[in-house]
Amino acid sequence: MTGRHAALSLAGLAAVSLSAPVRAEPPIAPPALVGVVFSVADPERELAFYRDVFGLTLATTVEHGTSREYILRFAGSGAPSTLILQHETDPAARLAPTTPGGGFNRLVLRVTDLAAVIAQLDRRKLAHTMPSGDPKGYRVLHTADPEGFALEIIQAAPQAPPPRP
Repeated sequence: MTGRHAALSLAGLAAVSLSAPVRAEPPIAPPALVGVVFSVADPERELAFYRDVFGLTLATTVEHGTSREYILRFAGSGAPSTLILQHETDPAARLAPTTPGGGFNRLVLRVTDLAAVIAQLDRRKLAHTMPSGDPKGYRVLHTADPEGFALEIIQAAPQAPPPRP
């Protein structure tokens, strides 16, 4: 094949490949949120807090060498989302505490009875903001768990009854 023929062949190949439809890769299945991991120093205190205030249940524990994960489920929500409390038993391997601006801002939980949550927080003498409302009827308060992780607790506006016929 001469140089001229090679150039024509390449030009023809380029024309064919440019005119062929481009196939997009099929999209991946939408991911599901598995959960959030908090590195904690006192897992028993954290377990009690999330169980007693929010009703989370301990689903299982997982051992990873010197690390143990406590996997909590949101009881009755039907969602597979979890809160994972990770406790490192080797002090030299513990993660540094999360600092503001370090990528974590807060965990947002939706509840059906904000007054009951406030009562639980007050019984434990845990500081929280007073609930504030928004024009759509949501009520919001801010607090922190016993290790200082920021929490935003929201209660949706009550649903309006359906119109009468």
